[in-house]
Amino acid sequence: MSTVESRQDDYLKQAVEPGAGQGFAISLLHAQRTEEAVKALQRLLDHCRSRIDCTDFKFNDLLRCLFLYRDRIPPDVQEEIREVLLNGRFYGGNRPEFPMFYNSENHCMSWYTAEYLTAQLFPDATFLFDGRPARAHRNRARAMIAWWMDQRARWGYAEWNSAVYMGVNTNSLLNLADFSSEAAIRRLAKDS
Repeated sequence: MSTVESRQDDYLKQAVEPGAGQGFAISLLHAQRTEEAVKALQRLLDHCRSRIDCTDFKFNDLLRCLFLYRDRIPPDVQEEIREVLLNGRFYGGNRPEFPMFYNSENHCMSWYTAEYLTAQLFPDATFLFDGRPARAHRNRARAMIAWWMDQRARWGYAEWNSAVYMGVNTNSLLNLADFSSEAAIRRLAKDS
């Protein structure tokens, strides 16, 4: 009988195969294939710099990579990730010059999680897009995370039957459960 850790290790090793899809960069980092991982991280960064839809999903992938495998990411790439995250447009609705969606169930939680964890990871930073300090972003995102979870507890998941969107919700909740420095947020994420 295998353990959860060995099954996870097996999955991540298989996920480095071409065409493995979401989680490719983290799988490469796990397998210690740094050169290939850097290329995969650069593709994530390029997507985020373009400020197109699903940037929030990529932010959460980048954050997971930083939290788990910072020691395997070259310092210059870590700095690029930091700059991209701190330049993120975490709220404000869809505008023609920033064609990103913010308001669906999965995007809301994905944006809130990315904003919260970015502020946690860089607590002394100023977010470049709006000039506000990390503390203000963390407080706003914490309140929005609690609101989102309250809505799911009251009304359920509107996107529960969507294989794609529930995966996004799960990724956001896992990032909070695994990396939030606040026990209350970790507990909310685990209970959702």
